[in-house]
Amino acid sequence: MLAVLMTWEAMVAITLLQVVVTWISDDELQIWCKKCVFGTAPFSRNVADQNKALEAAIKDIS
Repeated sequence: MLAVLMTWEAMVAITLLQVVVTWISDDELQIWCKKCVFGTAPFSRNVADQNKALEAAIKDIS
């Protein structure tokens, strides 16, 4: 019985850890949004570079 409870608790802890990591870390699309013309990072890329980065970010999250 103790082994079942430990397994259940471990699964809950792992799930919570995954949720926290997903919530804290930025994915490629969020990084692209920060670097685009409307983002908070300095804008220093041309349109072609932005489009390539956007396509790569969309492929990364899908």
